[in-house]
Amino acid sequence: MEPTPGIGLTIKRIHGCLHAEASRSFTSIDLTPAQGHFLVVLHHKYADRARMKTMETEFHCAQSTIAGIASRLEKKALIASFPDPGDHRVKWVCLTESGKALCEQSRRSISLAEQKMLSTLTPQEQEVLESLLKRCEAAFEPQTK
Repeated sequence: MEPTPGIGLTIKRIHGCLHAEASRSFTSIDLTPAQGHFLVVLHHKYADRARMKTMETEFHCAQSTIAGIASRLEKKALIASFPDPGDHRVKWVCLTESGKALCEQSRRSISLAEQKMLSTLTPQEQEVLESLLKRCEAAFEPQTK
């Protein structure tokens, strides 16, 4: 069966709507959605500390993009960065206390935008959607043997 033409465009429009909804929430705490997501991922997935390379992989972004997000968060004193003691080519980032405080607000902003998007689906439909999207995403993951 041929995929429905335009499904990629629909996904892009949904992403745009999520981004706009999150932007409205993040404005009140002086963050962009990317900065808020960075804080949330750093806190919840990596226990407040990760290598910059890990964050690049997590966000599927170029080094320069992640470095820009991290630099702006560091200027706001929400994260700190430091070289790895064993290998100065490796850079680490960690949440500051201020970053941890904003992390919960950021998580709520993301959650509210997602809840709005899923509000027309039953809990079972939401589970099916998540499962299908994860399978679609897996098609783009590097193949390991």
